[in-house]
Amino acid sequence: MKGPSTSEDVTVRPECNVDARGHKRVNDDEADAQNPTKKQKNDHGAALGMNEWEEARQPTSRSKDICLYFYFDFTENQKQSLENTLRSLVSQLRSKEKDLESDLDSLYSSCDNGNRQPSIESLRKTFLSMIGKVGEVWIVIDALDECHTRMGNPNEGLLKWMDSLRSSQDVNIHFLVTSRPEQDIQSAIDKWTSKTDARIVSISIESDRTAEDIQDYVRARVTKSEGLSRWRSRPDIQNDIQTTLTNKAHGM
Repeated sequence: MKGPSTSEDVTVRPECNVDARGHKRVNDDEADAQNPTKKQKNDHGAALGMNEWEEARQPTSRSKDICLYFYFDFTENQKQSLENTLRSLVSQLRSKEKDLESDLDSLYSSCDNGNRQPSIESLRKTFLSMIGKVGEVWIVIDALDECHTRMGNPNEGLLKWMDSLRSSQDVNIHFLVTSRPEQDIQSAIDKWTSKTDARIVSISIESDRTAEDIQDYVRARVTKSEGLSRWRSRPDIQNDIQTTLTNKAHGM
């Protein structure tokens, strides 16, 4: 089953209007909130001073768990890198926590007001800043083995980025990862456990039921995909493709 779309572009100006001279437009409520001499009213009609108003605007709780998700789709190359993982996670977090706009404002400004694409380093710093302002964060990484840039330095390699994030003292973060048991992934996880007291649990999900699900999925893609339509008149080749892909899936 295909995961949700993860192709959000965080370089788009984050939810604000700009006039012809590049100045940010604000509505009446925003203008009032920016004026410390003005009074605001809460839902009960009581007047609020500026300090009380700022407190009232804050979420009722910062302790709620936040879950972010990224699926490395082997059929889409643009979704197989750390850069696009970060773009998606930043966008998801912004949609869940609207009061993190200042981080995206800073990112937007640092990219010449949207004229340049953000670097991986700037995306990393922005995401770290954002999750440092919220409560407990869970990140689900699905099909990690499909990430083509999982090795390498922290600015490019997903595994080193995960390690740096996991080791940070400024965030409360957890990872839930699915992957085939590739050697580099297993080696990285072993290093994490050897240098910290991290609680890392590995669970095998290979089973007859999983194998059947994979077989059904592969069969549907092979027989219905337009990219493989030329083999529809050759069921023998379709069967070979299905068998090869299913055997190499290893439960994933």
